Amino acid sequence: MRGLRWLILTVAHNLHLSCVSFCQSEVSAEGFCTWQRRMIEVLAGNALHGRGYVADGMGLAARAVADSFAAWGLKPPPFANTFLQPFRVSVNTFPDTVSLIWGRRKLVPGLDFHVQPECPGIRGTFRVRPLQPGKTLGKLRPGRDVVFLDYAAVGQDSLKRHLEKLENHYVAAGIPVIRISAKHLPWYPASSPSKNCVFTIHPRARDKITPIPRWVTLQVNAKFEPSLVCYNAMGYKPGRIADTFLVVTAHLDHLGRMGSEALYAGANDNASGTAMMMALAKAFATFLDTPRYSVLFVGFGAEELGLVGSQEFVKTYPGTLSSIRFLLNLDLMGGGDKGVTFVNGKAFPALAHLADSLNRQFAGLASIQHRDNAPNSDHYPFTIHGVPAVFLFAQGEGIAYHDVLDTAERLPMHNCPRLFEFIWRFLEALQKPLPASFLGQK
Repeated sequence: MRGLRWLILTVAHNLHLSCVSFCQSEVSAEGFCTWQRRMIEVLAGNALHGRGYVADGMGLAARAVADSFAAWGLKPPPFANTFLQPFRVSVNTFPDTVSLIWGRRKLVPGLDFHVQPECPGIRGTFRVRPLQPGKTLGKLRPGRDVVFLDYAAVGQDSLKRHLEKLENHYVAAGIPVIRISAKHLPWYPASSPSKNCVFTIHPRARDKITPIPRWVTLQVNAKFEPSLVCYNAMGYKPGRIADTFLVVTAHLDHLGRMGSEALYAGANDNASGTAMMMALAKAFATFLDTPRYSVLFVGFGAEELGLVGSQEFVKTYPGTLSSIRFLLNLDLMGGGDKGVTFVNGKAFPALAHLADSLNRQFAGLASIQHRDNAPNSDHYPFTIHGVPAVFLFAQGEGIAYHDVLDTAERLPMHNCPRLFEFIWRFLEALQKPLPASFLGQK
């Protein structure tokens, strides 16, 4: 534990001052991107267990981020007087064995298949009963039979819907289901277990499952955590106007481990956003003596479980909401070939126009797009309480999502300098006096 936190602090401190001059907002691609990639490698590394719900992965990440804030000279926010905000969640976890043996072939967890997150646990050898639309299987035996459905082999949407109804029927009857999906389905955590297991085979594993065997062996060791402690990590930079502050956020958690073999490391989602948020925190702490407005940096926990950390912040500190000048939430920052998108950007037409101008003048990202609001990241609990907030993510292709292939070495980080330059300029503009129309929601 001490060695891991020391490693993160060492990497976090190793942002060379000669590489970045924030007074002129000049960013060296080589210096800054080397630091950010290294931070992503640590955050998405094996030692943090995917920053999830097994082996205290999320807690390790939160404490390391809080330690970095403290080491840089940031303060605990005055309304909390602590760097860490604890809260509890209920979650179904898979701490060790998740196994699917297809006849005599062992499929690779995460890469070839995933188990539905609500699975309560299962163990045994089962007879495979393939199901096709329009045909019946007769009587099935709970504990002895498993139903196999091939969605990829069904072309019509009506037939797929029919298969879905049959799947739901067998799941409710206590019959395990193995299905191969027509497209890759992301994995998610679940807050509670169900009564039966569903295994999803990924389309990339299709060549491994022909022919269909008579028997399969399944084993899933599940552990339901009814009251698991998670954290938000917070760091505060006081400004001259102390009672008004900007907020920069990113969720520091990901999915973590599905058994001992599959690691959902979450390099893009959201080690990349956390690393960007930490770099901005380092910049404010090191290069600005006293900003005009105070700045709060927050790494939220349990975003993947349903925006839990941000909802806990709003619920615990409601008195702070009226003091927030603007909130910028960073997620999915590893790409950028197709530019960036502001979710809820359409609510701030004047600010959107300013962002477009800043990009043309300083950053040169491919495009700046603005969308309506959506409950897809940690900005949302703030927006429904009237706080001006947007969610910024980078667009690009070839990046895995909620997949074991979302790893640091696969991230195309060449747009990192443009992303940082744009975000820094945007925050710099928010530090200046702006007409009310800029921050007023449409």
